[in-house]
Amino acid sequence: PARPRTISRLPGLPAQRQAAHFDLLGALSYPTEIVNFKQVSKARYSLYHLNDLLNPDLHAKICGPFGRFFEERLAADPDFLHTDCFGISVIYDHQLPHALYLARRLKGRFPDKPVMLGGTSVSQFYKYLDDKGKMRRFFDLCDAIVVGEGETAICEIARRGPDFPSHRDIPNTITYDAAR
Repeated sequence: PARPRTISRLPGLPAQRQAAHFDLLGALSYPTEIVNFKQVSKARYSLYHLNDLLNPDLHAKICGPFGRFFEERLAADPDFLHTDCFGISVIYDHQLPHALYLARRLKGRFPDKPVMLGGTSVSQFYKYLDDKGKMRRFFDLCDAIVVGEGETAICEIARRGPDFPSHRDIPNTITYDAAR
């Protein structure tokens, strides 16, 4: 059965055309689909299984249509080129593959600049992980993970500068050595 065509979030573009555009994006990012501006897995993989969540080949498929945007726009942006570090806030679980894809691309493009992950989704993932040592698998993609409230952590990270991952005493911040 056809899915409902309720998209009306892009002013000036008819809903039918918007739906066709997102259908195409969804087809290009298989095994996901895009439904009403949200990328969904349709049980083809699990965001809650570390092997799927950290799989670079799966990320490349899911995020493929957005890779060009990274290469052409973000990676060439002067602010990106001159920043000391990158922070990615992940609010919703369905954003995790894109955030991890972006983190991997940032580490590949700017290996000397620290990358941090944080946000509600990352904090909840950490909270419910039965073996906290499994968080070490994330450190191929980032240098630090901020869990819980990040206001104090971000101020400390800014104060200490790009070598902040070497400090273990930043509140609510996990680094590779601390993720045991």
